[in-house]
Amino acid sequence: STNEGRLPRLAKTHKDVDEHMAIRSSPGIRFVEFKVGNNCAAAILAFYRKYFEAKGELVPSETGAKAVISVGPSTHFVFTESQDPLLPSNIEKQAGVHVCVYIAKFQESYNRLKDSNLIWTNPRFTYLDTCDTYGEAKMSRQFRFKTFIDSAASSDTDKEIFELEHETRALTHAKFLSVLVN
Repeated sequence: STNEGRLPRLAKTHKDVDEHMAIRSSPGIRFVEFKVGNNCAAAILAFYRKYFEAKGELVPSETGAKAVISVGPSTHFVFTESQDPLLPSNIEKQAGVHVCVYIAKFQESYNRLKDSNLIWTNPRFTYLDTCDTYGEAKMSRQFRFKTFIDSAASSDTDKEIFELEHETRALTHAKFLSVLVN
């Protein structure tokens, strides 16, 4: 359309990803964008599909491709490939950053991640939860992982391609659909 060139950056990014304009008919975060290395978007999309049966698509971008993953009602993670190297100083700034997602197939996703040795207990939060076994994860109704692998990499071991801690919660978690108040 003729107005497309005047759309704000976030609206352009979200265009054609989801036709809804709000989260549960209210304003909210519609997507979070992460800068990833060259040729990583397809592998990240495959990761979410394999471990979470997530819906998503690969779309072209000016710098390569974007993996757009649905992580909730009208909410997406966007992984945009960058031609620029990810500098160690920028990676260090992300230390401790994590996302929280709620999933329906909690045990199935846990088992798939565990089978690939990707389950991770964050040592900073052992007073909140541990998830070394499914029993522990079930008790706290959440588990964590942080390493993305490229299962299709042509080697004997899975290639690590990205790191972002996910606090992964069951839909039965006490905080599911709770409203945050400042």
